[in-house]
Amino acid sequence: MQSPPTHIEITLPEPFYLSPLALSCLYTAVIGLDYIVLLNEKKLPLTSTQLRLVITAIHIALPLIFITHSVKYNLFFAGLPWAVASLTACLPLDEITLSDWVLAQSSVLLDPSVSVPSNPTIKEIYNTATSQTLATRIHGIAKIGRGMAKLVIMKYILDPFLPADPSSVLLFPWFSKTSLVLTILFGMKAYLTIGAVDIGLGFMQFVLGIPLVDIFNSPILAHSPKDFWGRRWNMIVRNHLHRVVFLSKKGKKIHEKKQDDPPVGDNGLPIPAQPPSVLARNLRGLMVFFVSGAFHELLIMSACRRMTLENLLFFCIQGVFTLIEVTIRKGSLKKDPTGWRRAGFILLHIVLMSIMGRLFLGPFLRYECLYNLLLDI
Repeated sequence: MQSPPTHIEITLPEPFYLSPLALSCLYTAVIGLDYIVLLNEKKLPLTSTQLRLVITAIHIALPLIFITHSVKYNLFFAGLPWAVASLTACLPLDEITLSDWVLAQSSVLLDPSVSVPSNPTIKEIYNTATSQTLATRIHGIAKIGRGMAKLVIMKYILDPFLPADPSSVLLFPWFSKTSLVLTILFGMKAYLTIGAVDIGLGFMQFVLGIPLVDIFNSPILAHSPKDFWGRRWNMIVRNHLHRVVFLSKKGKKIHEKKQDDPPVGDNGLPIPAQPPSVLARNLRGLMVFFVSGAFHELLIMSACRRMTLENLLFFCIQGVFTLIEVTIRKGSLKKDPTGWRRAGFILLHIVLMSIMGRLFLGPFLRYECLYNLLLDI
């Protein structure tokens, strides 16, 4: 079924097709080159910002120029190398070993409830994380069971209510009851599909004895955009983007490092460090949403050779909603709602996502290369 066109739809040039093995070798070489270049950046005739812009441009261009014939592989290669490179650019490579770099890349998978010492090194984090191995492995088994249950619910309970042609959703008026309901149902399918990653994470947790993050935290119960994106939806991506945007270049939140002596005032006492301004924090918060939107656009462009900017617009709007919430909710309003008020806010947020969610789902429902992937899951 032909869906209505978008307001913006730019067709990209034909790419070069490589085998998955050849593309794996290419990205492995590029990631290794990133590490070497960033490790020796002081010797290069580029500023820190210029170098990172060059690396960013390379990792945007590669998945648009070189792809495989498999949509699944293209999504993987467009996502993982970018994630590795972006965190590498935030780490103090001249102060850590290669093994620490590897551990830092995987630390985004750690459960945030792990209690670690103040200013820990990556090794100290993992030593602390493995202190209760038996309970952790039991939770890993439970996580596997939860992931399998999500797949069963999706296949036998949710899928029968979904149209055989996902693009047909886009034929209904945006605010029609059918469009709103199907948008929520396809959002639930995305939750159950990605949530099945629990199977892999649970297996890793059982084998390694390390508590790993739960990718979701009951997103249907979110009572606001901030609650949804900050505490409930895709915590792996959330944690990664938060580190990339909010970490300084020297990675102070990940690695312990020797600090210079603080400046001293006229009274001989150290001058306390000034916290970042409200404007700076807000801009960084909006940047998280912009980067997330750009990342999703890159996935779609690599897989479908189309650019619609729908995902970028969706995440930018969500960023503005979240900023408005943070600005308004101060004092007594900062506390999470309870009881019937909470239920009302949850319902309002579901309605909001049923309206805005179509903007995000549009490319995934419209293009055959992506909705066939949905049907195959």
